[in-house]
Amino acid sequence: MKDDRLLPFLLRGKTLVTVGDVTTKRCLELGLVPRTAIFDGKTRRSQWVELRAPNGVLKAFNPPGQICLDAAKVVKKAILTSTWVKVEGEEDLLAIPALLSSENGWALLYGQPKAGVVLVEINKYTKLHFLEIIKMFDGDVEEFLREFDYDPNQPLLGELDERLYDLLFPEL
Repeated sequence: MKDDRLLPFLLRGKTLVTVGDVTTKRCLELGLVPRTAIFDGKTRRSQWVELRAPNGVLKAFNPPGQICLDAAKVVKKAILTSTWVKVEGEEDLLAIPALLSSENGWALLYGQPKAGVVLVEINKYTKLHFLEIIKMFDGDVEEFLREFDYDPNQPLLGELDERLYDLLFPEL
């Protein structure tokens, strides 16, 4: 979304989670205070961004291009306690555990460099979509799935859900 002035209308009454410094700062400028914001204090890995968390800050370490399980656990705790997360390393992929930890009906916002803001309505199907992405990752995917209450030995979708999922996300 290039014109973010519509965000206050699109997000009216929704609980908001943001990932990224610029996205969080812009939401605050628009009067939107996220329940949880995940940031690293800089944009494009060099320019510093000043943010003040209203309810405290948890700290996490997450290497670029990865989702560290410990960082995912910190994100989950932050969502449950309405706190923010300052990341040492890179926060981008922590949008996935943020989405999986959030309640259906909430909204997740994250920045897409040189494109704008991505708005994801959190629901059963967006969670399943991101779980399918997680299954493609290297590392201990099973432990990650268990952390977010998904049994790695069970199919994620039922037959009816699978048909609807295919309609919503045909590229997977």
